Amino acid sequence: MAEPTNPLLVTREELAARLGVAPGTVDNYRRLGLIPEPLPGTKRWFMPGVSEHLRRRQCPEVAVAETAQGTGALDAWRAQRGRTPR
Repeated sequence: MAEPTNPLLVTREELAARLGVAPGTVDNYRRLGLIPEPLPGTKRWFMPGVSEHLRRRQCPEVAVAETAQGTGALDAWRAQRGRTPR
């Protein structure tokens, strides 16, 4: 597998390799809600967002606290680059 051009934005195949599953399994996980959808308008996943999503599934009380504070990984990444959260 070639190195991704941006380690934070990964393709389906790169995500599968990082999760240790087949690319088709990524599709199944997405349909089941186990991982988030790719970023809107792309076919790439934001890795900190995937990690956050998996962590929140394991510890729902963290998700409630972070959502109330607006401290999601994607919002933090956007803020670092001077972009407004959506």
